[in-house]
Amino acid sequence: MADYYGSCTGKAGAKYNLWLNVVQNYQSVEGNSSNVSVSLFLQRNDGQSSSAYNLNEWENSASITINGETKAWRNLEIDTRGNATVTLAQWTGDVYHNADGTLSLYVDGSFAMGNSNVSGGQVIASFTCTTIPRTSYMTLSASEVYFGGNVECNVYSASSEFSHSIKFQFGNTEGSLWLSEGITNGIFTLPLDWANQMPWSTSANVTVVLTTYYYGQYVGANSYSIKVVVPDTIDFKPTFDLVAEKLDNGVPSEWNVYLKGVSGIKLDISNLSLKYGAVVTSCEARVGNVTYNSVPSWFYLHDIGNVDVSVTVRDSRGFTCTIVSSVFVTDYHPPHLTVNSIKRCNS
Repeated sequence: MADYYGSCTGKAGAKYNLWLNVVQNYQSVEGNSSNVSVSLFLQRNDGQSSSAYNLNEWENSASITINGETKAWRNLEIDTRGNATVTLAQWTGDVYHNADGTLSLYVDGSFAMGNSNVSGGQVIASFTCTTIPRTSYMTLSASEVYFGGNVECNVYSASSEFSHSIKFQFGNTEGSLWLSEGITNGIFTLPLDWANQMPWSTSANVTVVLTTYYYGQYVGANSYSIKVVVPDTIDFKPTFDLVAEKLDNGVPSEWNVYLKGVSGIKLDISNLSLKYGAVVTSCEARVGNVTYNSVPSWFYLHDIGNVDVSVTVRDSRGFTCTIVSSVFVTDYHPPHLTVNSIKRCNS
């Protein structure tokens, strides 16, 4: 409730108070409206009982205008004698807020009176109604989610007549949900291929924007953020086939054996698959305790028995894939001749 004072015209106008009383009675969240009462009053301010009056209602009028629209107008008798407070005009009704829930009322109260002492007056007031909550908010089922995972959105709305869009923004891509009037939840699946935009990272932030509409009219928006993670799973890790080629180095191939110190092995890869934009950052080939940082690589076999051979590929997200195999190496000593003594023939 608020009172706003104006001024009166006429020879004794300064002896009179003219004021508007504005009251916000209640509000409708559903209707985005406030019910208000506006009254225009007149009273002599010096306590004198002998004061202006005019009982010919057709010579007097009063009006109330709100935001340029006349809400009340009438002819009336005006009698301020006996220190009376005269209600010149009144109006009670609903006023509708802006889409964002705000509303300012510009109220003009005025009167005209057929009396030379007080011939009229005007009050101009600005009244701000309490903002009606309009923009919906929501909760998300997780603050961190994997690509390919689901995010459940639960919307809390001021009105069942609101509809909502929920946009998931990541880099130069966007996905969205549309919730019609009365629908308060939805599920969004983060696309796997969004990971193409982050080949050198395993986590990033996704912006989620909830926008509220009232029959197609924009009401407001709230923004949220969730962390999206590239999982260390087969869907994202590099894959390949290990190619191990036996190098006979003079060993008859039909023997089908690896001989220590003679045979070799070449390690390589084929059918390399890198996932969602990742690139290779290293490739390690290993035979026993010997390691090379590239493929193809060639090794001599210096150990005997079962010897592990492996290749490890690491990608730009730090994910690795290792394939391990083994070969059996047979101990081998080249033939040699031992001479105990030498004698000349016919000696």
